[in-house]
Amino acid sequence: FLNGFSTQNLKEAMIQEMDYFFVDEVVSKKSRFQDLMTSKNSMVLNSALGQIYGVAANAGVSTTLTADRPGFLTRAAFLTKKSGFYTSPVKRGRYVLERVLCDTISDPPPNVPTMVSEVQNLNQLASTRSRYENLTQQPNTSCTACHSRMNPYGFALEGFDSLGRKRSVESIFNTATGQILGSVPVNTTTSIKLNTIGSTTNVMDVTDVSAGLASSDMALMCFAKHLKSFDSRQPASTLDSCHMNEALNVLYGVNGNQGTVYDAITAYVSSKAFRTWKY
Repeated sequence: FLNGFSTQNLKEAMIQEMDYFFVDEVVSKKSRFQDLMTSKNSMVLNSALGQIYGVAANAGVSTTLTADRPGFLTRAAFLTKKSGFYTSPVKRGRYVLERVLCDTISDPPPNVPTMVSEVQNLNQLASTRSRYENLTQQPNTSCTACHSRMNPYGFALEGFDSLGRKRSVESIFNTATGQILGSVPVNTTTSIKLNTIGSTTNVMDVTDVSAGLASSDMALMCFAKHLKSFDSRQPASTLDSCHMNEALNVLYGVNGNQGTVYDAITAYVSSKAFRTWKY
């Protein structure tokens, strides 16, 4: 699986890249919410991370990643954290649904497996997506209600392996020995929900997902909720709407032109609700 790939200091480089991304976009560039979802700006601090992204390491200097790396959802730190030996469309998808869109999903019953079996039929190798679909989205089962909502976001991210490397085919390997058993095509097409009103949207891959989330009313409202939750150290509720609206109005902007995240935070902490809030 690693095939000689060095992971030395990789974890640290991944974390530092994400820190740099958000500080640079929000504070230095005064970017909009849509830029957090679509910007290809990065700082690649070592050769291992550069190898994942297909660019040269250049510590201390901003790097523009390739077109298939829009926003923070395509960064190695996120993609690796929500994976095991194989990717986990469920973990990745649940993160997007809960943390980017603030939708809620119940925890699975205690008696169900949390990962698909890694044992493969050598005569009929199956992709990770196929195995999760077969396990969690069978018609007329209790699993479908939740998994049909969160799996699609994870399926769109199947174009990246568990280290965050871009792929069009998935290598199937023996997790005990590392032996490659074969490969299967990756399918990232799916249908996702982006807005509170309206039907689902067909997408080809994560580039479409990121572009859709960039202007999603659910995502913008969710971001405002996270500001409130961070401030009050408790989940935001409908009682906090007036408080969050100061930031949300800036995020929405005027005539489709979003305001900056920096200005949204400033509006939030400058509001009367913030200044008179009782903790």
